[in-house]
Amino acid sequence: MAEASYYVSRYLNVYPSQRNSSILFHGMTGCIDEIDRLLAHRLTTDRVQGRCFRADGLSVETLQFLEKRGHLTTLSPDAEHRFFCQHVETLHQKICAQRKQRGSLMLIPSYYCNLACFYCYQHPLRAKEGQNVTHVMTPELVDLIFQTVIKRLYPDVPRYSSIAVDLYGGEPFLERNRPALERIFQYTRDYQMPVSAISNASSLGVFVDFFGIEPGQVNALQISFDGDKLHHDQSRITHYGEGTFDAILANIHRLLDRGVRIKIRVNTNKNTVDSLQCLWEQLEADEITSHPNVSPYAQAIHNHYDQTNPEPIFSRATLTRRVEAARVPFRTPLDTKMTRLLPVIEANGGIPLRRTNFCMQNTPNAFLIDQRRDIYSCYEEAGYRQLAVGHFDENGEISLNDRYAMYQRRHVGMYEPCSKCAVALTCGGGCAIAARGAHWKSGTIFASHCDSHKELVATAIQRLLQNRADGLKTVVKEEDSWNLEQPYL
Repeated sequence: MAEASYYVSRYLNVYPSQRNSSILFHGMTGCIDEIDRLLAHRLTTDRVQGRCFRADGLSVETLQFLEKRGHLTTLSPDAEHRFFCQHVETLHQKICAQRKQRGSLMLIPSYYCNLACFYCYQHPLRAKEGQNVTHVMTPELVDLIFQTVIKRLYPDVPRYSSIAVDLYGGEPFLERNRPALERIFQYTRDYQMPVSAISNASSLGVFVDFFGIEPGQVNALQISFDGDKLHHDQSRITHYGEGTFDAILANIHRLLDRGVRIKIRVNTNKNTVDSLQCLWEQLEADEITSHPNVSPYAQAIHNHYDQTNPEPIFSRATLTRRVEAARVPFRTPLDTKMTRLLPVIEANGGIPLRRTNFCMQNTPNAFLIDQRRDIYSCYEEAGYRQLAVGHFDENGEISLNDRYAMYQRRHVGMYEPCSKCAVALTCGGGCAIAARGAHWKSGTIFASHCDSHKELVATAIQRLLQNRADGLKTVVKEEDSWNLEQPYL
């Protein structure tokens, strides 16, 4: 009987470990194993050279183990690629079916903002709108949304309490939006709907009663700083050029007193990364960093719409290295990656790698509605009406267009190089908006956006395994799992 011919899986990742060994991480099965470096070198060499695996000198037990874990396969590279695409399609459909039992709804009362941040991608929207105060969501529109539209947008969701509401803008907490907000919170209280928000938090004082731990109140908020007080007050300014750092700090304390969970995002680039230590000390002096309801993290500024100077922008991996070198305690993109991969490390069965898509744009039952009755699948596309996925009329009759169907088809088994990437199921293909910007000639979303993802995955796997070998526990706070696909401003 002829011996089976083995190929090294195209979805195998080989990383060096801290010991005299190598780490095998399979990007489809999720299996992680530690093996001899010489065997790992043989696996890597044979895959690169595209030949059958040289099994000479290996026991039957070793070969069977490597095959069972997915590292070796009897499928040719092309056949394995087809199998991966079929696997992802099946997995994606199952995940989508599960997600139809719940929903997320972002509401934009208006696109107005009380700040004039130079890099804001919504500037063109506000320039078109001018100062016309009629461009806000009305209480009557809120009634239509909650009484009629939600039932039609989420037909499979059994109860309103399974739909999470997220307030967005512009800046949602402005006086001109108060009538709509008051009506929104009437419904979220009545229906016990979870509510979160994204706010610059510079003008929250008069809206503080909307926040708290009671059902229907805003119990989770994302707030941004642009570095320490010096840098922030040069960037996040009012239309009169005034800084907002102190006002935001004061409002953070008001929210914490009401039990609100707060994510503090620090928008960072080459010009502001050195100010992170100073910012940490300022927040620490205000007893914010030590508060159990606060999760501060640094994130690299992106530039999907060419709204800011690209020169100071750097990758998430570079940001991580700079923050760690400076020993600043802010969470980094690497920390987020470790949080995502910890369940894979700890899995004893099942399908641990399940991230077939990236964010709300390609997720069922994730919608954004604005004051024009337009429906979007992506918060960064909101307001650009040519990118809307639907609309509803004055009677709440909904029409979703071909763009929505196209967005729902995007998953990592649909296009290359993601369908041939060994870590695609840890990523979901990256931001489709960034991919479309990078492939501007075709304008397609069926492309990848890596942004140093492979480097972060490799480091995260190595560090998690080293922590385990050293007897260290990777601590995952409750807020780390809160809305990981939260939109970022």
